[in-house]
Amino acid sequence: MEPTLAAGGGVVGKVGGSIVMVGKPAFLRDEKVEGLEALESQAFALQEDGKTAMFVAIDGKPAGIVAVADPIKASSAEAIQSLQALGLKLVSKRPVTTY
Repeated sequence: MEPTLAAGGGVVGKVGGSIVMVGKPAFLRDEKVEGLEALESQAFALQEDGKTAMFVAIDGKPAGIVAVADPIKASSAEAIQSLQALGLKLVSKRPVTTY
């Protein structure tokens, strides 16, 4: 099976004989995965910590969450000041990522 990408939703592929899905809960539900509620509560805690949660299902069953983060770098303040000097303004800041 070739990996299949659903724009903005997730990806499905075959790994070692199993069908693996990674993506948003809505994507997994569209793929008939049930029982994501426990993972969603865990994902919320990760998101409050600034991480993006990606849900994983193996052979149609919830398997876990992969969390990724892009921490603020020491050079971020200088980069923002440079952008502001060019006349650019910060118009939105979301403290919690969403899935």
